[in-house]
Amino acid sequence: GTLYQRQQDGATVYSTRNLPGSTPVLKFTVQTPEESPAHEGLGQVGTPRLDRHAQAFRAAAKATKVDDAFLRAIAHAESGFDVTAVSPKGAQGVMQLMPEVANQYGVTDPYDATQSIQTGARHLQWLLQRYGNDYTRAAAAYNAGAGAVARYGGVPPYRETQAYVQKVAALHALYRAAM
Repeated sequence: GTLYQRQQDGATVYSTRNLPGSTPVLKFTVQTPEESPAHEGLGQVGTPRLDRHAQAFRAAAKATKVDDAFLRAIAHAESGFDVTAVSPKGAQGVMQLMPEVANQYGVTDPYDATQSIQTGARHLQWLLQRYGNDYTRAAAAYNAGAGAVARYGGVPPYRETQAYVQKVAALHALYRAAM
């Protein structure tokens, strides 16, 4: 986040909102709140793995018009393509669907790779539409939730989410080059 200062009624006031006449005085990051679905993201980027669930990724990308490379970058960052993955926050499967998201899209088995990939693609389609095809905000919302992105007007100042967005961007570029 950013702390701004401005003059108001003869006094200096501080805010995290960039109001007219504000100047930035401090950039900061904060720990992700306990109740947030965000998780640490950067770690090892690794190399693209085009062989993992290739048909399911192609079909989901075609059906939703979500960039196949972006979809694979999210899966790579989320689970490393592990169908049995479970995060400490409760996300499940290849696309690390939170139970609420899985229920919202009618998932019957979050550990089924095809269902997970299709649902992850549908959710990313919704996020990309919501954010005008802004991959950075869509990735941030996939990690920390759309509410956190709305609350902060972009990528939340959570260290985990910022690392995750960087990792997804790096992976997206690698998958685009490989494909």
